[in-house]
Amino acid sequence: ALAAVAEVGSTAAMAALRVSVDDPDASLRRAALEALAKLSQRGDPCTVAAARGRLRDEEERTRRVALQCLAQVAEPGDLAVVETLLGCFGDADADTRRVAIETCVHVLGPSKERCVLTALCARLLDSDEHVRSAALDALAQAAERGDADVVAAVIARAEDSVD
Repeated sequence: ALAAVAEVGSTAAMAALRVSVDDPDASLRRAALEALAKLSQRGDPCTVAAARGRLRDEEERTRRVALQCLAQVAEPGDLAVVETLLGCFGDADADTRRVAIETCVHVLGPSKERCVLTALCARLLDSDEHVRSAALDALAQAAERGDADVVAAVIARAEDSVD
C-alpha cells in the first residue's frame, strides 16, 4: 500500500520499507522489496544493499523477489551486483536460479564479462530445463557472435541432448 501512495524517493517511505525487508514475516519482506523496487531510483545504494541482503533468505519466493528488485534498481554494468548474482546460479531452487540468470544478464548490460559467460555455460548442464533454457537465452544476449567457448558449450549441450 505504501508504494501506491508514496512518491518515488520518499525518505520516510524508503526508511520504513528498508526496516520491513528484515521483518520475520516473509510476505512482509516480499512486499517491502516490491515497494522498494517501485519507489527507488535506479542505482539507489540502500535499496541495492537491502535486496542483496535478501538473496540468502530462507524462503525462495523472497529470494526471487529480491532478484527482481535488483533487476529494476541496480545500475546496468554494476559488476559488484553481477558478482553477487553469480552466487545465486547455484541456488537450491530452480526457479531462483532461472530468475538469477535473467537478472544477471539484465544488470550486466552491454558488458561481456568472461566470468558471466563461463557461469552461463555451466548452467547449460543444469538439472532443470527452464534454467537451461534461460542460460541459453542469456548467452544469446550476452556473448559476442562467434565466441568460440560459448559456441563449444552450446554444441556440447546439443550433442548431450541428442544422446
